[in-house]
Amino acid sequence: MIKIDRNTLIKRIQPLLRVATIKGLPVYECVLMEARKYEDTIRLSCTNGDIAVTCTMSLPEKSPEHFLTCVPARLLADMFKQLPEGEVTLEHTEQGLAVIWNAGRSSLYTVDWLDFPSSQKIEEKTKGTLRNETLSGALKSVIGSTADDSYGRPALSSINFDCLGGILNIVASDSHQLMCVTMNAEVPDGSFLLPEAAAQVLKGILAESQEETTELSCDDVHVLFRSGEYSMTSNLVNAKFPKYRGIIPTTPEGILTIDKALLTGTIKRSLVFANKEHSNIIMTFSEGKVTFEAKDLMYGMQCTDVIGCDYSGPKISVNIKGHTLLGIIASMQGERVELGVTEGINPLRIRPAEQESENESQVAVLMPLIIKK
Repeated sequence: MIKIDRNTLIKRIQPLLRVATIKGLPVYECVLMEARKYEDTIRLSCTNGDIAVTCTMSLPEKSPEHFLTCVPARLLADMFKQLPEGEVTLEHTEQGLAVIWNAGRSSLYTVDWLDFPSSQKIEEKTKGTLRNETLSGALKSVIGSTADDSYGRPALSSINFDCLGGILNIVASDSHQLMCVTMNAEVPDGSFLLPEAAAQVLKGILAESQEETTELSCDDVHVLFRSGEYSMTSNLVNAKFPKYRGIIPTTPEGILTIDKALLTGTIKRSLVFANKEHSNIIMTFSEGKVTFEAKDLMYGMQCTDVIGCDYSGPKISVNIKGHTLLGIIASMQGERVELGVTEGINPLRIRPAEQESENESQVAVLMPLIIKK
């Protein structure tokens, strides 16, 4: 029997719920709860076979016994959300796990804790430290550029962590767009591919963690992220990420600097009249202005919109997917963005007009559309 604070459990278990799944083994739906005798902490663990998350939380008082149980994670969280504020008592019974509060009592079924998979052992061939704020911002920026699992290329459904000379690139691409966040990092040279699902879990952990840094350890098969009371272990993707460095244009022919809100509003307005299958918009850059053209011949709709802007370079037209460009712009830091354009089928380069930090930079590329007639 142990006592646990209702609010603390609700808060701590949230990142673990991203891992608990109803697919696969019944134990994958559960959270393993373990408090050792005479200790004032409890360890919560969830796994789906590929990703495992563990959280340690304080107890109001020391556990009088070795407490160990395995209960449905989402059911436990949903029930605790409906309980009144204050301490809740958990007690083993013949029926499972009894949950007792000041005015009531309930019972949850349990799963044999012996079925819960043991934690993966990391050889720690690579170790490093990352700043939580920087890592969290990078994940938020790049996750939207990953390919769907149905695309059939595991490397493009992953986040590439690529470090060289103390500079870490966190990169994602679905072959049509690419987002790269660069930062200084105390990480040895090397690279690994983190599954997009694990990146989503890690993003949730960083949002809850009160620590300033995250420790990273990995070998050829697994990676471990540890921040404060949370730790996450994930299988790595065994694939090769495309050679992305040469894709990012370094010297575009034309440079446009524009307010994000103005650009976003114009694109959204144009998309109303764009072909719904491709959502393509033709952007024509010329001195001091950009012209947006969209049309849907099936419904006889078309739109032309011209906005004045800070553009220098030759007259260039690009055919881009409007919805994709909107997502990239939304992930950029600051209030203004810089678009670099080059004639032909070269990618469009997008980055913040002013990088917010000397130790971090963002850049994205978007391939132009080639519509088959």
